[in-house]
Amino acid sequence: MATFEIRRWRQDDFSAGAASRRQCTWGGDGVTPCAGPPAYTVTDRAERRWAACSRHVLSYIDDRLRDDE
Repeated sequence: MATFEIRRWRQDDFSAGAASRRQCTWGGDGVTPCAGPPAYTVTDRAERRWAACSRHVLSYIDDRLRDDE
């Protein structure tokens, strides 16, 4: 079963200076970050928190569902 941890984004979810305090860090290609505003805080398999915009929260869900395959 896939597990998800998604909640509304709060700036306090991240340390000072972290990119997730100002933009979506779940999306992008590693070179060009997503410029979208953060809307959610998501947690990856290693228990790290990332900011996700409304568009990229769907890619987070898709990524987590791969655990069910």
